[in-house]
Amino acid sequence: MTEFLANNLPKIWIASYSEASQLLTSETGDAIAHIISIGEPGSTPPTGYTQVPHRLRLEFDDIVALNHHEPDYVLATSEHIRQVIDFVPIISQEGGDVLIHCQAGISRSAAIALTIYAILLGAGQEEEALSLVLENRPQAVPNIWIAQLADEALGRNGKLAQVAQMHEDWYFE
Repeated sequence: MTEFLANNLPKIWIASYSEASQLLTSETGDAIAHIISIGEPGSTPPTGYTQVPHRLRLEFDDIVALNHHEPDYVLATSEHIRQVIDFVPIISQEGGDVLIHCQAGISRSAAIALTIYAILLGAGQEEEALSLVLENRPQAVPNIWIAQLADEALGRNGKLAQVAQMHEDWYFE
């Protein structure tokens, strides 16, 4: 990655629900200009959510299509990914830090961060996108279903889903 590109990427915080509340109510929260809040359907955003100028709320469960047999669970959709894709230009234009959270800060939020980095870095930089996610959140294991949806929406021909799958395979080895 070029130094210019590295210096122009936004700071992306990947956090759990409780960490997001702490960040938003701390001095760090002043630098957060964008939030993508991911929760189960009907759950509430973290404390401080409404203080962030640019907000995107997504509601779906932390499941993958392969084990989606429970009618009470909501699977992420291509529309959720489209909302994220449409949110990225605001991040680029307005500047400021980005906070992405889900319940644990490991799977859904990591997959959305992977999607954002993949957009900002461009095609062919999927491994670098994953590296940036892991720099920010070493325990991250991006949700494979979300990575597959993003891969399809971005036309990455399986590359984004592949790096997420390879990391998951390594992580749970």
